[in-house]
Amino acid sequence: MPGTSNSLADRRREIQRTPALRALADRLERLAQPLLGDEVLIPSQKALLSRDGGVCEIDGSRLSFDPLSSERHICPRCDRIHEGERHYRAWVWRYHIWLSERAIHLALLGAINSDANLQQRARSILERYAAQYRRYPNSDNVLGPTRPFFSTYLESIWLTQLVIAALLLRSNSTVQSPTGFDEMVKESASLISSFDEGWSNRQVWNNTALIASGLWFGGGAFPANSDNQHVGQLSVNKLLVHGMDGPHGIRAQLVTAVTGEGMWYEGENYHFFALRGFLLAAELLRGAGLDLYGADGPHDRLRDMFVAPLRTVLPNLTLPARGDSPFGVSLLQPRFAELWEVGWSRTADPRLESLLAGLYSANAPAGDDPGLEEIAEQEQNRPASRLHRGLLGWKSLLLMNPDEPSDSHGQWQAGTALLPHAGLAVFRPGADRYVSIECGGQAGGHGHPDLLHLTLYSGQPLLMDFGTASYVTPSLHWYRSTLAHNAPGVSGAGQRSRNGWCAAFDQRGAWGWCRAVAENVLGDGTSASRTIVVGPNVVLDILDVDAPDSVLVDLPVHLLDPDWISVSDWDRLSGRRSVTENTLGEVLELEPSANTILEGMAQTTILLGREGERLLVAERPGPPDDQFADGQPMAFLVRRSRGAGRWVQCYGTSSDRPTGVRTERHSIFVDYGDGTVEKVTIKDDRCRVADRARVTHKLGKPRVRPERKPPAKSRPTVIHCPKLEKLPTPADWESAVPKKAVQKLGAGHYRRSELPFGARKPFHARVSVFVVGTELCFATSIVKSDVTFRSATDPDPAFDNETPDIHSDGLQCYVGGVGGERWSGYLLVPDPDSDAVRVSAVAGTAGDASAVNAFWTRTPEGYNMVVAVDLGVQPEFGQSVPVNFVVNEMYSKRKRRAGQLAMSGGGWVYLRGDREHAASALLGEVSWT
Repeated sequence: MPGTSNSLADRRREIQRTPALRALADRLERLAQPLLGDEVLIPSQKALLSRDGGVCEIDGSRLSFDPLSSERHICPRCDRIHEGERHYRAWVWRYHIWLSERAIHLALLGAINSDANLQQRARSILERYAAQYRRYPNSDNVLGPTRPFFSTYLESIWLTQLVIAALLLRSNSTVQSPTGFDEMVKESASLISSFDEGWSNRQVWNNTALIASGLWFGGGAFPANSDNQHVGQLSVNKLLVHGMDGPHGIRAQLVTAVTGEGMWYEGENYHFFALRGFLLAAELLRGAGLDLYGADGPHDRLRDMFVAPLRTVLPNLTLPARGDSPFGVSLLQPRFAELWEVGWSRTADPRLESLLAGLYSANAPAGDDPGLEEIAEQEQNRPASRLHRGLLGWKSLLLMNPDEPSDSHGQWQAGTALLPHAGLAVFRPGADRYVSIECGGQAGGHGHPDLLHLTLYSGQPLLMDFGTASYVTPSLHWYRSTLAHNAPGVSGAGQRSRNGWCAAFDQRGAWGWCRAVAENVLGDGTSASRTIVVGPNVVLDILDVDAPDSVLVDLPVHLLDPDWISVSDWDRLSGRRSVTENTLGEVLELEPSANTILEGMAQTTILLGREGERLLVAERPGPPDDQFADGQPMAFLVRRSRGAGRWVQCYGTSSDRPTGVRTERHSIFVDYGDGTVEKVTIKDDRCRVADRARVTHKLGKPRVRPERKPPAKSRPTVIHCPKLEKLPTPADWESAVPKKAVQKLGAGHYRRSELPFGARKPFHARVSVFVVGTELCFATSIVKSDVTFRSATDPDPAFDNETPDIHSDGLQCYVGGVGGERWSGYLLVPDPDSDAVRVSAVAGTAGDASAVNAFWTRTPEGYNMVVAVDLGVQPEFGQSVPVNFVVNEMYSKRKRRAGQLAMSGGGWVYLRGDREHAASALLGEVSWT
């Protein structure tokens, strides 16, 4: 990153002779003017994440961010003005990031223009943050320790930007170093380094903040041939080494978390977030003589990251909403153009130049200049609009190529592609047609249970992945379910495994095919394969399931074409309403036929009937909007059947639509109204198509199953689960249970939010799991002097996607069925005024609160509780029951829980609500007392 007076002087000359750079510099100077008047606001309050803060209570939209309006916040959809502390503290979150970026603007413009006033204003922001930093409490956090924010990665973005501003100020020897800044950087960097998020996209930003901090403290001598040795100045610069070559440092992440195709393993949305962090890390290290794009980076991974997501872009230039992604994000936004401008400048990749030329010439409506409100490193998804180089940000002013991009190398165009490591097969049979199937690949940290999900676009979105809406609303559970995808799953439970691969992929002329295979997706020993055949007028979709009759399988079909049916117009479909006993709720059941034909404006969908199947129409939220509000209720179809069999769907995607589908042995026939027929024969690893003109197309290219090293299966911990004659009381349970069946939960079981175990007050527990008749029981003694129980009448704090009782002292108990086929969770909070216990089933599990009895009592050390869960059957000696047990920790002056003691092990408290996954279970082995 140019940070010396000479490099900045060179850039000044380029800006003066380049119209686009001059226009960009003028724009940034104009936008900096509000920062030059009165003293810039430094918020005294910590940011807060909540369900209602920064969100319109009418329509759920995220409120517009105006950095000059801290008290009044406008809904972009209904224009309603919102006020209050929750909205202010949500505003603070974005303002901190915005202001740290504006410190860069001021420092950069001041250095380029030799403007002492701009530089002094940037210095003032750094000094005032340094003075305020320790006053922000490191408490009530969501994802790791932090002072100004609620998650560590946000502090990493903020600190990185402040340090970049400071480095730019350092280029002018007449500007004094900001008072107190060193101390703030040391403390913030120390806090960030304590929270290693592994391969998460957030850890990229943690690493970048540590690299920036290390360079600030003199790490510019980082050797180009560093091999993880502490040499020279690096022997005292642990921050730089940690961020660059730590176990999950920048180089390790580029090797492990970026696939062979150059895709970030958590999907396109997180790809771009991680790439922006890598980009700044690369620029910072460039100033220290290290080139992550070249020999100092692993292979060409960073270069490939700029190009890889172009292979999956939808025809309307939006990103597929895979995993935890927002829906319908357009590439026609300045933040994407700026990213590729820097990528083109650093890699000279002609594909990026052609892409930029195409984006700048795209036919899109003129949009408003986001101007003052724009935040480079915090996504603000905006409608597609016409792009211009003069509308970009500070990175473009400092780094982009002065030359205008051209399409002299040929117009950029994405094509058919197979990305086996990312787990996506994409067909593009025309400019406005797109078909893809999820076929496994490397499991992502933000992935959904969507193996074999089908995406279909033909002139408009027809079958899509919805991504997610907000992380802090209960709808997250729906959007993360298999049922929300066009993918098969066990009825009421979804998918059980993500072990899949592409078994065949071929395209020849107008025809293509793909087969994806999934093992154990419906339980141990099951499999499913999905075959798609893409032709000029149709997409033929065949799902083969191999599972025992005891497995009830759902195949959802989410047709986005509203003309096939609307929620308010169910009566136009013949059938009856019924209430099911699973997660679908009230449904309309259709009478299946040999061909069920669903007509829409954009497509004809033909369902080939399967013996014994049920056709159900249900409703759930559709795709979220661009302001992260839940989608409107949408009707969708569920095909349901037991055990092994085949489902066939045929999608007509042109004006010349099919009229029927039939099968004969290995062949599927697609009939048309003019009497012509397409015959598709699939046998083994070959597909042969006889088209309507009787021309034969042979498709093959089978793929060998990838040799993946099977994940190391740690055997579940087995604990003693004795049988007792009767249920003991909370006061005397320890005398009734054998000592070998009592576990102690302490430091090794602690999950912290900010402070380590024991930093507050003593907090530990003794717990036992045992059987009484048909009941699986938990008994515990909690040692905690400051016990804080939430009352049932206390207002809902509206935090995250969690139920209110998670922010209280209390318990979580989890029980699997005797055979492990069910997973039920319960959240239990004692009533402070009686011996009663408030019990609720954990969302997303099979829990039924009516099956639970619980009792508690206070003790001099804290409290005791006994919980009995009726299994409905009596466990036999030698059988094992999956269990887990969690003690929540709360204090009276906190808003969020402080930590947890978990039987399955310690770590950090995450934004996962009150749910423990079945994979974390221990096995309670039923034994004699």
